Amino acid sequence: EPSDAELNETSLSKVWICTSGNLNLSDPSILKSSTNDRNLIFKPYALLPGTDFVFSVRVKPFTAGSNSVWGEASVTISTNSLPSLGVCSSTPSSGTALVTSFRLACHGWTDK
Repeated sequence: EPSDAELNETSLSKVWICTSGNLNLSDPSILKSSTNDRNLIFKPYALLPGTDFVFSVRVKPFTAGSNSVWGEASVTISTNSLPSLGVCSSTPSSGTALVTSFRLACHGWTDK
């Protein structure tokens, strides 16, 4: 049986899964990394706003027998909801780009 010092990243089999079931990690539009990489790296806009996700990584030594037990750790990630209920206005409402000076104002936005 290998010691802790012998169990480095290259000797481990690992796989990331979404245990909350609300994200398909095999969809190519979701990840920049592989589900077998050390880090789970998402593409921009892959996670829906206002959603809770549970991600788990399962790990076992490559050298272990076929009946060895996987270790597992999980993390819950909550994404922020989009801001809502606000309005923005421009004074003047029309003009010429790079010629007209515009004043922009926004109010009433809420963010949870």
